[in-house]
Amino acid sequence: LDTLVEEVEQVAENSKAIASYIKIMAADRHITDDDKPVLDKYLALGRKNWGGIMLPLIRHRVVDGQSYRLRQIFVPLLLQDKRAEEKARQKAERMQRKPEALAHEEDDKTHPVGFTDLISRYNSFVLIGKPGSGKTTLFRRAALAFAEGRAEEDMGWQGKPLFPIFLRLRNFGEFLQSQAGEQFCDPAPGALLDYLKNRYQNGEYMDLTPDFFSRRLEEGDCIVLLDGLDEVAQNRDEVVQHLNAFIKKYKQGNYFGISSRPGGYGRDEETALRAAQLARAEVAPLNARDIRQLIENL
Repeated sequence: LDTLVEEVEQVAENSKAIASYIKIMAADRHITDDDKPVLDKYLALGRKNWGGIMLPLIRHRVVDGQSYRLRQIFVPLLLQDKRAEEKARQKAERMQRKPEALAHEEDDKTHPVGFTDLISRYNSFVLIGKPGSGKTTLFRRAALAFAEGRAEEDMGWQGKPLFPIFLRLRNFGEFLQSQAGEQFCDPAPGALLDYLKNRYQNGEYMDLTPDFFSRRLEEGDCIVLLDGLDEVAQNRDEVVQHLNAFIKKYKQGNYFGISSRPGGYGRDEETALRAAQLARAEVAPLNARDIRQLIENL
């Protein structure tokens, strides 16, 4: 009986030690039973971060650090679909040679379009614009609309609700240069996933489930907005190679947008991202009416 009691006590101690180890491992790996509370926290954080905009000219008037609400100020931008323009040019050349064969074809829509029209045409694109043209603001506004569940009301989006992911590529480039990113010697989709996990687990102290981002990307219906390729200075070649692998893996059923100034997206970047099959769009200047509307909003 004494031996049996000792064995039972040892089993109890072992069970207690295992339970303690599992608890430590769960805390270390950020494992949770249900990621719905994390999802709610993620979207709430997105609404907070993407919904404000600092106005440098009147920054001293901001009270208690609060920023102006983006949704109240934003004026929709028009975008020039360069792929559609190129197709229209090629069609015009063909029609000059064989006008009788193409006389009944529908004309391509080459006039400027809105952001919703662009992502309805293409599930991956690069948005080119001069400094201050509104690229970052547009991406944040789109991410905010989906985080608030107002994409149909605010943007005219008729598709399924999309899960928004917005990130600055400059920060991703710095992550790759850090010790955390040293494991990715070759281009891999996991590099950006690791950056997202690091950003929200360590930066925002969120208990993400291990597959929080990857599962949603595999399921589809995500919109990933990658802002500021031109801001990546030292390792842009490395960044675009990882982006190409990431978009190629998760392109099915998801939407991807990259923004850059003209100088940040040249022939080298276009070649490196060829597998991503990015359509090219450019920010059209605001017309007089939209400028007046922006002034009124401010």
